[in-house]
Amino acid sequence: MSETSSPERRPHRRRFEQAHLWSSTVTGLVALGLSLYSFVALQRSPEIDVTLPHVLRISQEKDVWVILQPTMSSRLHTEDIEVVTDMRLALQPSGAAGPSPTPRFFWENNVSWKFGPKTGELRHDPVSDPAPLIVSQSMPQQPVTHFIATGWNFRPGRYEGTVTLSRASSRASITKHFCLDITEQDLSEFRSGGQFHQLEFRNDVPSRTGRQGDCYAGPA
Repeated sequence: MSETSSPERRPHRRRFEQAHLWSSTVTGLVALGLSLYSFVALQRSPEIDVTLPHVLRISQEKDVWVILQPTMSSRLHTEDIEVVTDMRLALQPSGAAGPSPTPRFFWENNVSWKFGPKTGELRHDPVSDPAPLIVSQSMPQQPVTHFIATGWNFRPGRYEGTVTLSRASSRASITKHFCLDITEQDLSEFRSGGQFHQLEFRNDVPSRTGRQGDCYAGPA
């Protein structure tokens, strides 16, 4: 009788075959589970991450102009896309700035920056109308958005702000909060610069944020 058919070897072989069968079954179930998870993940709407910029550029004369560049991105890969249908800017006076009328901003257009060699300043030119933005992992968006509040002006004090993004999917809107400090010196700069002179407000410069908190603050 051959070695492979000996009675002593048969139980070991059966145990090996059973273990191999169970191993193949478990591997197949795990692969199936991963495939189902990947399929479901690819079908869902992408989760959008929204980050506000470190800089707001603001001008004031008859109206208030605010220019900001939010970043919209998705970290997960899906076959679906998300569409941002609208952006809204709101400012609510608080502290020394209130009570005062609440401005009503509208999204005027998207702009690009150009350097003026004669003036040594940045100027903005319109590049597109406000329109829906497609966002996916492969298509992040960074529009330079221009908002206007007509017939309204700042007073000195703090303003609580929000940027709200509406989405085409059934998910809720995304709202990002910030605060803005306006000083008497900022108002003087607005008056001397006029409507087309943007004053830079930052939330990442220690000499500014250390003076007025974690809000956007001007150079004064």
